Amino acid sequence: MPFNYTSELVPNLIEIELNAKPLLNDNTVDGLNKVTGTLSGAESVTASDLLGLVTVTDNAGKQTNFPYYVEPIMIPANGKEVTVYYKVRTENNILSMGLPSS
Repeated sequence: MPFNYTSELVPNLIEIELNAKPLLNDNTVDGLNKVTGTLSGAESVTASDLLGLVTVTDNAGKQTNFPYYVEPIMIPANGKEVTVYYKVRTENNILSMGLPSS
């Protein structure tokens, strides 16, 4: 069955620290990637079943975007300096599928 797809490397948010204290689940952060900067996009709780997008902007202006459901505990960190720990994962999106010809 032929199909077409795209693959993209996407940062997968694991933990957020505000003032060196974990906000989410006190996840183990050893060996993870990290970025420190200003958190944005966490103004309100995600109100749908679709992921929101939170962003960390470092001092050099580089933005790292994280698809994530905004939780109530994240809202006070919005606009503040945080450290986000994350893994990079591959996201595959199927564009089209066809039936085999006989």
